[in-house]
Amino acid sequence: MVKFASYVLVVSLAIFGLATAAEARRVALVIGNSDYSHATMLPNPANDARDIATAFTSLDYQVELVEDATRADLLDALRGFRTRSIGAEHAIIYYAGHGVEIDRQNFVIPVDAELKADIDVEYEAVPLQLLVAATSGARGLQLVVLDACRDNPFLAQMTRTLSTRSIGRGLAIYEPEGNSLVAYSAREGTVALDGTGENSPYAMAFLSALQRPGLEIGHFFRQVRDAVIRQTNGQQEPFLYGSLSADPVFFQLQGTPAAPEPQNTAPSRQGTGASADTLLAIDLAFWQSIKDSDQRSDFEDYLSRFPAGQFLPLAQRRLAALKAPEKPLRSAIKETATVPPATTSEPEANQDPAQQNLRLSRSDARDLQARLNILNYGAGVEDGIVGRRTLQAVADYKSARAMANETLIDAALMARITSEIPEAQLAAHRKGAPKPKKQTNAAPRKKTKPAPPEGSFAGYVGRSYCRSKNGKTLNGRNLSDRPIWCITVLSLNSAQIRYRVSQRQQAGLPLNTSVFTRSRTGTRTYGPVTLVSSGSGSLTANGATFVASQIFR
Repeated sequence: MVKFASYVLVVSLAIFGLATAAEARRVALVIGNSDYSHATMLPNPANDARDIATAFTSLDYQVELVEDATRADLLDALRGFRTRSIGAEHAIIYYAGHGVEIDRQNFVIPVDAELKADIDVEYEAVPLQLLVAATSGARGLQLVVLDACRDNPFLAQMTRTLSTRSIGRGLAIYEPEGNSLVAYSAREGTVALDGTGENSPYAMAFLSALQRPGLEIGHFFRQVRDAVIRQTNGQQEPFLYGSLSADPVFFQLQGTPAAPEPQNTAPSRQGTGASADTLLAIDLAFWQSIKDSDQRSDFEDYLSRFPAGQFLPLAQRRLAALKAPEKPLRSAIKETATVPPATTSEPEANQDPAQQNLRLSRSDARDLQARLNILNYGAGVEDGIVGRRTLQAVADYKSARAMANETLIDAALMARITSEIPEAQLAAHRKGAPKPKKQTNAAPRKKTKPAPPEGSFAGYVGRSYCRSKNGKTLNGRNLSDRPIWCITVLSLNSAQIRYRVSQRQQAGLPLNTSVFTRSRTGTRTYGPVTLVSSGSGSLTANGATFVASQIFR
């Protein structure tokens, strides 16, 4: 299963204080889209939605669960929830399924969407703003959870009708208004990881935090953030935008425990009131949130909270297994100094071989880098050393093709890219590719680098160059002409150059501070900058033309 982009939490608090437990009416709408008509089925959204619905029910929310919603189903559910949320103390929407960002606008994708072209999103998807509006009737907490899948398969087939229209990787920033928060499970422009269990890393952390007593909402988000970073070995970082007032907000009603106190017997369904059923539901939800964890502290926490719980034997065995010595797991994005000359790695403890990086020979690694560069993915110098740039190029390549295990150099990657770039094309590329410099112990000789010839882009990959419309550089102190155009070269070959263009407005700010307003990436013609000719080296940005000798200094 592949997941695109991220979870978005949009939290808005009204100025009214929270009611007492007797007065509170809290409503939640939970949507899980798994069975897509025009995309691969996603198992996790349905699991996440059901577990979240169970957890909120145990916390005395009135929960409606909707599964595999078409666009009409989504709109009907949102319309009904808007009515139910009026006057509620909390109004929460949780959506699990596909999502997409186009032109800095975020959308959730119903199961009947086809999205053959970018313009279809307005007619087949549902904008995030509608979900936010559906919670606006609440007088207290207004929360939207957008749990969207990464590596969206719709993106690979989507036709762009306008060269200036952007389709983002991850979700765009959602700037909240007023006393609100926007929290992403993965910061803007990045994607969330799938995880290997029945729940995603963020859903697991969210469920676990819901069961911890006394967590005010600000502390709640920090707990979720730390848990996600720990579970993903730092590959995924939730991010929070906006601010809240000083009024404390809790998911549980005052006086309602989030977890039972240690007892000598398991909770019984014959207990008085709702406590027995509630504690059993909490026990189940807590176990569901940690059962696939590889952290000993999670199972120690379960044994402490539920000493006679339903899953006591399982928790004890899992904790014992985690305490046994095992080989350390390797991070998929850790930069390596060298690549050992072996074809494959030995399977690591408790790790599926399909989830591991291949150990390429130096020659195979060079071939991989060359093929990525031919396809304009910017793997850098073809030296056979797999570092961060190579891994980022691999991630970009696999994301564009909706391939699983985005950060891994696996057999599927090698087979796919070899089929796209055959040996003959690879050999032709090597004739014109710059060779890596040989390492030497001799002291380097100082010499002035000659200015690049007119029209030459070689040697400038990864560097950024900025000009104002009249040609002044950012180093000047009297910079009055705006906007400033900055060009970053990503990759190039004999036929194409791939670059990123940023338009920056100074707007009276200091020269070392700029406000980002637009960013585009493309080849030849894309967005506000057009590559006129890679042979002559001319770039034209909204009427201002720069040749190579002007840009590359």
